[in-house]
Amino acid sequence: PTHPAVALLCSQKAGWELTTEGGFEGLGSGPARALVGGETEFERVGYYDSSEFATLTIESTALPDEEVAEQVAEMAEVETDGVFLPTFATGSTAGSVTTAARAAELAVFRLLEVGYEPTDVLHASGSAPIAPPTRDETEAMGRTNDALAYGGEVHLQVARDDDRFDEIVSTASEEYGTPFVEVFEDADWDFYDVPESVFAPAQVTVDVVDGPVYTVGETDEELLAESFGYR
Repeated sequence: PTHPAVALLCSQKAGWELTTEGGFEGLGSGPARALVGGETEFERVGYYDSSEFATLTIESTALPDEEVAEQVAEMAEVETDGVFLPTFATGSTAGSVTTAARAAELAVFRLLEVGYEPTDVLHASGSAPIAPPTRDETEAMGRTNDALAYGGEVHLQVARDDDRFDEIVSTASEEYGTPFVEVFEDADWDFYDVPESVFAPAQVTVDVVDGPVYTVGETDEELLAESFGYR
């Protein structure tokens, strides 16, 4: 995208943790997040939105019910009939494609985490392998995250140089080389206890306007093949 801070951090990022008293759990991404603007990214980017509709894509093994729609409507300040909640399981084909499409988002998020101004990222593009679908959601979590950490490749054009670009790739993580399912197990299967540095693309090329071009990180096809069950 040509406005990566808004498109990736203020929409695409799965930053909305949905839980209800009825027991529903899911991760939400999409433009509805900008209607709430409660996450740090919105303050850093300075972007908020308003609309009569709220679209939130949910990653969950269960379909959202009326309680979920009412919660989203209340937080987004829209009517319940203006809420749209497309939902997919991580292990589905849609889940594999959606996760692979997050390569550029992860690079921009990592830049934000190390202190780089996200609005100084002028353009972002990326790709990652599409993990084989599986009915095992734990296995799917491992495969889709490994696809990014060991196969994700990103190109960024940025406005200014920095000495922290080598921190935005998965090779900078202490857990690098360990399949995500093992990292997840070490965190007692709690997604939010996994070190944030794990969520990064394998390789990033950073093109500084009127400056140098850096390529940091590397892909690991052997680990991917093992993660995908090809070994």
